[in-house]
Amino acid sequence: MNTSIATYLCPECGKEIQKEFYAYRWSEMNYRFWSDGYVDGDGWFLPCYTHCCPACGKYYLMPKTKDVHAEKAFPMSAKLPLSEMKDALQQLADGGQLEAKVRLDMMFAHHDLVRYGAMAVMHPDEVEDYLDNLQWLLAYYTAQNAGFSELVFELHRLLGHDDECRRLLDAYTLEVFVDRRQKRFARAGIAYEYDAERDQNLYKQAIGRLQEALGKRLMPYVTNK
Repeated sequence: MNTSIATYLCPECGKEIQKEFYAYRWSEMNYRFWSDGYVDGDGWFLPCYTHCCPACGKYYLMPKTKDVHAEKAFPMSAKLPLSEMKDALQQLADGGQLEAKVRLDMMFAHHDLVRYGAMAVMHPDEVEDYLDNLQWLLAYYTAQNAGFSELVFELHRLLGHDDECRRLLDAYTLEVFVDRRQKRFARAGIAYEYDAERDQNLYKQAIGRLQEALGKRLMPYVTNK
């Protein structure tokens, strides 16, 4: 895994920012997919949205450039702590997509408290903010997704809404599963060839994983181990 430097301008003050990231191939990486949508590996994570400019101290969302994109990973040391995520939310809250991305990073930061062993369970002082954030995300992403959404399912699960999770699973048919895969491949510019046996097996695995999730504790869990 090689390291590179991404260079871009702060959208707040215009000063140049440099970020070290890892360039990698999925086939060569030891990685984990988490039920909350987070991905990490040995000492790295996929880029979070929210960053702080070292020059002006303002928060911004990572720009999409040819040097910084979803297939790059940053060292763990590049992550903002939860306290700064809350400061970023105060600055960037707009009630829309910008705020949603900051709030997703806040959710990941809350989960990291338990994910990486800093706490066995979340501290009571954090629970109210955590639940309020999940409720905001649930309302936003429910409005954004007319069909099945794994994120909406996970938010309901984290909030303990088992009946709603089962309702969503009942509507998650093979046809919906294949349609979502086709659209995901299309967004990546990859031709998708339907294979009945393969897609049926993948669908059964996906449904089984989601059904199993209902019996797990109300925190994120690793889905690919």
